[in-house]
Amino acid sequence: MRLRFVEVRADLGTMTTPRWRYGSGFLIGGRSLLTAAHVVRDAISVTVRGADKVILSAVHDQAMLGDPRRMDLALLEIPELTDLLPFIPVALVNRDTTTGDFINGCWAVGYPYYQEINRDSSMRWQRVSAHIQGYIPPLSSLGDELGLLSLHVNQVPAELAEPGQSPWSGMSGAAVFSGEMLLGVITEHTKRRGASEISLTPLDRLIDSRTAPDNASLWWKRLGVSDPGNLPLLPSTRKNRAEPAYHATMRVIKGRTKILRDREDELRRIKEFATGGMSKRYLMLIGGAWAGKTALLAEAVFAMPASVDVVAYFLSARESQASQEQFLAAVVPQLAWLLNIDTPPTANIHDFRDLWERASKKAAKDYRYLLLVVDGLDEDLRIGGHSVAALLPTEFVNRHARVLVSSRRYPELPGDVDSMHPLRKARVMQLLNSPNAIELKILAEQEINALLPVEFIETPGADLPFRVLGLLTAAAGALSVSDLTAMTEARAHAVRAFVTYYAARSLERIGPANNYRYQFAHQTLLELCQRHPDLGGDEHYREKLYEWAEHWRSREWPIQGLPSSCTPYYLLDSYPAALAGDPANPNLRPTSPRRLKDLVCDYRWLTATIECIGIDSARAAVRTAKELNPGDDDRLDNVQRIVESGLSHFPVSAVVTGDGRVVSGGLDGTIRLWDAGKPDDTGTVLGYHNGPTLTVAVTSDGRVVSGGHDGAVRLWDLAKLGDPGLVLGRHNSTVRTVAVTSDNRVVSGGLDGVVRLWDANVPDDRGYEVGRHSAVFALAVTSDDRVVSGGLDGAIKLWDPSVVGDPGREVGRHNAVRALASTSNDYVVSGGLDGTIRLWDADRPDDSGYLIAQYNLGPASLAVTDDGQILVTTGRAINRLSLARL
Repeated sequence: MRLRFVEVRADLGTMTTPRWRYGSGFLIGGRSLLTAAHVVRDAISVTVRGADKVILSAVHDQAMLGDPRRMDLALLEIPELTDLLPFIPVALVNRDTTTGDFINGCWAVGYPYYQEINRDSSMRWQRVSAHIQGYIPPLSSLGDELGLLSLHVNQVPAELAEPGQSPWSGMSGAAVFSGEMLLGVITEHTKRRGASEISLTPLDRLIDSRTAPDNASLWWKRLGVSDPGNLPLLPSTRKNRAEPAYHATMRVIKGRTKILRDREDELRRIKEFATGGMSKRYLMLIGGAWAGKTALLAEAVFAMPASVDVVAYFLSARESQASQEQFLAAVVPQLAWLLNIDTPPTANIHDFRDLWERASKKAAKDYRYLLLVVDGLDEDLRIGGHSVAALLPTEFVNRHARVLVSSRRYPELPGDVDSMHPLRKARVMQLLNSPNAIELKILAEQEINALLPVEFIETPGADLPFRVLGLLTAAAGALSVSDLTAMTEARAHAVRAFVTYYAARSLERIGPANNYRYQFAHQTLLELCQRHPDLGGDEHYREKLYEWAEHWRSREWPIQGLPSSCTPYYLLDSYPAALAGDPANPNLRPTSPRRLKDLVCDYRWLTATIECIGIDSARAAVRTAKELNPGDDDRLDNVQRIVESGLSHFPVSAVVTGDGRVVSGGLDGTIRLWDAGKPDDTGTVLGYHNGPTLTVAVTSDGRVVSGGHDGAVRLWDLAKLGDPGLVLGRHNSTVRTVAVTSDNRVVSGGLDGVVRLWDANVPDDRGYEVGRHSAVFALAVTSDDRVVSGGLDGAIKLWDPSVVGDPGREVGRHNAVRALASTSNDYVVSGGLDGTIRLWDADRPDDSGYLIAQYNLGPASLAVTDDGQILVTTGRAINRLSLARL
């Protein structure tokens, strides 16, 4: 990086006085130099020199020069550079910000006049670099016709003795960054503003219609930007950023508590603590089981003043969400989000401490406050004997960064909390039990006792309360009506009536309306049932839970298709913690280390969990399994190495390029390029989606098309590693499949049910709607560029995109279509969730299809080779079928 910062010297000719003009520049990527236009304007030659003292010539007569009166930017080529440099990421300044935030962490490197040195009188003067820091107030200099911004610097150079000479002279053209993002170049210094303020020309001059040149698209190309409309804005606002997944959980918890009553004084004191109004760094809320601690903290999270940034985690043993690993998986992404950086791939204790330190320092620097909220320390499962309390920060807890926790009255702090930990000296706020909560507690316990008859009743269905409550106790998590119906073997309407009516006080409903799940309404109710000899004391319910999980394991944890055919969410988000149990209290929460190890070592389960729940949840389960299964285990070690090392790519789609390399899309959101001839190749990242990348394809000219959870259809150039990618267009939901026609048009299908056609050469093309399904799972293209699609509705449809408004024709049908392929003679091969592989003649409307093969489950993918072989990926193997033998 240091060799990219160069001194620029422009020769104005012997007839000009002074002959030389000095400035600064930056090698932005390729062989391009970025500087200020006024530095190189009217020059007869331009040279640059960096830290290596090597002098290079710039091609100034073919430079792209902006008008210094409108856009003081210039791009020149340095042909003597031997290697092409990767491009630097670019951001735009948000002049429409509504937060009032400054762009902090700004810096630049240039060669100003005040950095001239002469250590030996016999040597000539030379300039060395200056590295400056500062911030940009985006709402300053409004009304400046040049659109300049102010950079306020921390280091102020001394005034020079020469009259009229600015100490910043020569700094013009220096690139200005915020973090790693390039914003613009330094342009001028107005002395009346003082030595601490210099002006810069932002790169957004290239998109402003009043200042942008006619060839702005060529400028962006030379800057390495293919889609300027998709550049990040600074200062970033939370509206423009994907928030951490745990924020949704925080809103759910807040929603459960409804209206907070009679807690105005406690809420006021918490706000006072969060904004530095108390001397103690830790505040602990102590109260009984029904004191309303969770309700108060959930309210506090969303009621803090605007100057307070909140990071939170709510331990919940009844949801099996109460371990160190789950705490880190929730909190580390929140800290990274506050810092506006990518979440670390590991999310371990070291990452937590590092991010906490950085967030604490940033809060102090920005005159803000950071509050870590941790509710329910008494519910900590302490897997492996390690507590969440022991992870809480001991350093960088000060007036601007504080910690708020809650616990019941009687449990002592865990033994692994250091004797000098500030938590042991926390200020305590006692909470009296809420009269409303006490009444609910009594009613809920009475309800459970009333539902469980003390004498034998032979009436059919009389034991349903035991079966439902027993399974919820064994699960220690939320189960749906269909989950409970499958395990109790009762009728769905009877289970639904029980959980929604008869046990309405004891159970609470969580989750979206199309997938309600039920769990105990309070931890004490779960504990009551755990101690009951015919609920928690009956191993039959745990065996039922294991048997049910084994059923889904045998089906390879499907996550695509009809809701009834998809793996229940409980088995992905809560089951691992239920298997971990509580080693310190196995009577209430039995532990099953071997089952947990077998679960996390099942790559199909890992893939389903990462796609549906997230990599952090899968990583937490793997770490817990390792903790409970000490010693060498090749399977477990390999899985842990994958999820901890950042190799959590987990390819879900792959395609071979024309030169034999492999491109894959993974659940970590990356698109990677692999050399098939190198077994140890770790892959080169081509680009990213915001969420899992679920499908990839390759055009005939070597570009890569990808689609993913973010609904975007993106295009990447294999010849330009580091290329930021081009957004072809978007669906309203997840893109599950893409394909490419012979003339490089892109076809995409999404869960919004739309099949779209895009022009790969038109960015942000609105796309042409080819047709619709209820949800599109698979696409194929015939040799004459007709489109074959299939989806959740089970129909296989054929479309001709060359015919506007083509209604399409149904070729065949499955119960739901999972995979499609086309042969060289335009036969269609399809695979359905019914497990069948069928062959259809695309040109025969009455073709009833030919059954090629039958499997227990539908194929994950289909491909037809040039020699007429059908490759069927079933999840556990790749099978080869020969068309010639049909």
